[in-house]
Order: sequence, then structure tokens, then C-alpha cells
Amino acid sequence: MNEQSTTPKESVTEPSVLHARQSWRQLGVRLRSLTPSQLVRMGLALGMLTLLLWLAVSTWPALAPFAVGAVVAYALLPVVNWLDRFLPRTVAILLTLGAVLAGLAFFFLELVPLLSLQLNFIYSNLPTPEEMQEMAARLNAFVQTLPTPIQGTIYDMIDVAAETAQTRLDLVIRQTVSLGLGGILSLVNTIGFVLGFLVIPAWLLDVLRDHQVGLRAVNRNVPPPIRRDFWAVIHLIDRPFRAFFEGQVILAIAAGVGIYLGALVLEALGWEEFRYKAVVAVLVGLFQLIPFLGPIIAAVALFMLALVRGVDTAVAVVLLHIVVQWLVNSFVAPRVERRYIDIHPAVLVMVIVALSEFGWIWVLAAAPIAAVGRDVFRYVYGRFSDPPLPAGVLPGRPPQILPDSRLFAPFIPAQPPPAEPPVPIAYRRNRAIRQSRMSNGNR
Repeated sequence: MNEQSTTPKESVTEPSVLHARQSWRQLGVRLRSLTPSQLVRMGLALGMLTLLLWLAVSTWPALAPFAVGAVVAYALLPVVNWLDRFLPRTVAILLTLGAVLAGLAFFFLELVPLLSLQLNFIYSNLPTPEEMQEMAARLNAFVQTLPTPIQGTIYDMIDVAAETAQTRLDLVIRQTVSLGLGGILSLVNTIGFVLGFLVIPAWLLDVLRDHQVGLRAVNRNVPPPIRRDFWAVIHLIDRPFRAFFEGQVILAIAAGVGIYLGALVLEALGWEEFRYKAVVAVLVGLFQLIPFLGPIIAAVALFMLALVRGVDTAVAVVLLHIVVQWLVNSFVAPRVERRYIDIHPAVLVMVIVALSEFGWIWVLAAAPIAAVGRDVFRYVYGRFSDPPLPAGVLPGRPPQILPDSRLFAPFIPAQPPPAEPPVPIAYRRNRAIRQSRMSNGNR
């Protein structure tokens, strides 16, 4: 009897059971400590967030210019902060926005007509139906020389590939036409889009000029118990996207410019004229935004595109692409590459392929999205572990608690120390004498 009566008590007093009961008891105390006013404030905050999300989804055509402006402001913020060290902030913002507007004007006035001409050249040089039939006849003649079982397998593969390609091509064309026309009509017919387009420059100026004030206001309104967790999560979201803008975009520009200059060098050495240099450069730059997988896709696309001029031209373009990739990876990548997107290429390729179902924007942003998801999961998992990790311990870094100043610091530009006020010439000698006397007295 005594043994049976003591067994349940011993099981109850196990450390894991006591710890679980204590945790549930603490949770109950926190829930019971909520006052009606706190519940009302939480309800108002959740209702306001829900309303803002509903408005953003319902009025996305009118807010599209502001979304683009937010991305532009986020990308230009480091440049503005760097110029802010030497110039007044308003002047730094105006110079940066002026450079962006000049680049856009050059793109639309110079590059767009050039790209349209080169695309027209490529389209006009596509194989005719007679040439396609001749190629199919040559392929059929080659297949006829193979054994009968292999012939049947090849014909079945060709039929399946042709049917799949036709279905995919029709779907892509319909979606592109419907989305393009529908999006253009909805944007043009929306008064809010026109108004947003007109006010975007002034809005960008205000956002870049007052972003420090806005961040400090957000910091004040975040409840102190979750403030460190809030800025830690924001930091985990910021660093992969910042690495993407400061790394992959520069690599893309370098690869595109390298391909264009390489084509000019080949022409100067006596190679035939590349009449679609700009198209090839833009194509390489866009694919370069996709880590690991982009250069491979670019090589295949370049080979298929250059086949319009012949096999020798296709091989030359692919070799040029390989040389440019080697130069970019050897001289540009070590200077701009960040290690925040340290995801294994095998995993990243799977993520890129999976997100490709949602569109090209998701393909380009697959690497930072994967890094954000991984780091936020690790941080939240660590915060809810037993015992929980302290707030501010970022994954992917040495296990140390970052202070509030360092968690908040990446979003506030470093200001130079205030300069010492000038001392009149009449007082400099007396100050030097006093300082020498004080140093002699200390000795």
C-alpha cells in the first residue's frame, strides 16, 4: 500500500512535470493580468492592421507606384546615407534621385529603341517553315539509322516534348497577354495611379529625408517587452535583401556590361558584327540576379539565341559568357558578395524551381526569401526553446546578445562626430600653455 501511494507523488515531482506546470501557471498569470484597456488596445491594433491590409489588397493598382517607390527608396538608402556624411541630406537625396532619373531617361530614350531594333532583327532571322521542315527531315533521317526500339522511344519522347511545349507556350502567351492588357488598362484607368505617379518624386524625397524620424517613432511605439525581438526579426529580414541589392544587382550589371564590351572586342578583332549585343547583355544581367542557377540558364539561352546566326556564333557567344563569368567571379564578386545568403546550392535550386510557379519576380527574390524564412524560423525556434535563447541572439552569428543599439543601428545611418568649434587665434596660444602646465602638474 505504501509503495502504491508514493508512486504517483514521485511521478508528479519529476522535474519535467514541475517545469511544465510552472510554465502553464506563468502563462495563466500573464493572461489573467491583462486589463480590459489592454485588450481594447490590442483589438484596435489588430483591427487597424486588418483594415490596412484590406485596403492595400483592394486598391493595389493605385498603390503600385508607391510599392515601386518603396523598393527604390530601400535600394537607394545606403547611397543616400553615405552621401549624407559629406553633404546635407536633402542635397544627397536630390543627387541620388537625379542620377536614377537620368538612368531611367537613358534607358527609355536610348536602350529601349535599340532593344526593339535588335529583337526585330532576331525575329526576322528566325528559321522559316521550310527550314524547320528541312531540319525535321534531317533529324528523321538520322533517327531512321538507329535500331527500331530506340526509334520508337525517341519518337515518343519527341511527341510528348512537342505537346508539352505547345501547351506551355499557349498558356504563357494567354497569361502574358491577359495580364499585360488587363494590368495596363486597370492602371491607366485608375485615377489613383496617375496621382501616385505624379507625387512619387516628392514622396521619395520625404521618405528618404525623414526615415530616421519614422524609425525612431516606430521604436517608441513598439512595446518594450517585444522591442528587441521586433528589431531582431527586422534585422533578419533586412540583411538578405540588403545583400541582394548590394551584391546580386552589382554582379548583374557587371555581367551585362562585360558581355556587351566583350562583343565589341570581338567585333574589333575582326569577328562578324553582333547585331543583338544589347539584347544579350540585358538577358545575361537579368539571369545573373538568380544565384547559382542564373548563369547556367543564361548560357543555354544565349546558345539558343545565337543559333539564329549559326553554330560558330553560338559557340563564340557561350565562350564569351564563360570568360565574363570568370572575370566577374574573380574580381567583382569578392568585393561585393555578402555571406548572409549562405544556402546550399542544391536547396536553393529547389526553392527557385518551386517559386517559379508564382512568376518571375519570385524567381529573382528566391534567394533572399529563402534566407529570411530560414533565419526567422531559427530565431523563433530558439526563442521558444527550453530554456529560451535571450532576445537579440541572431542566427548565423556568434552566440552573443546584441545590444539594442546594434540591433537598431543598421537602420540609422552613422553620423560623423561633431566637429570641434573653432578657437580664435588669440586664444590658441593661451590654451596650449594651460594644457602644457596641466600635463606637467600631473607628472
